[in-house]
Amino acid sequence: MDDDLKKYIIDIIEPALHFILIFTLIIGVPFFISGVWPPFVSILSESMEPNIDTGDMVFIVDNDSQILQAPLLVFVLSLHLF
Repeated sequence: MDDDLKKYIIDIIEPALHFILIFTLIIGVPFFISGVWPPFVSILSESMEPNIDTGDMVFIVDNDSQILQAPLLVFVLSLHLF
């Protein structure tokens, strides 16, 4: 096979594999852990305040999921822009 053709094929396949890997990490892993789709949702109303604010992103986990056996750690990032 010609060296230029090999380089051309690698230049096409390498970004495709990177895309598949990143897509799997961002979409596949949270879905596998949570067992529900979509694994992330945004709070739309004020019905959960004062514990959860409107616009917060939450991770949903199926109660029957056998994957998460350890306690779940929650990290809160608060951004105050104004």
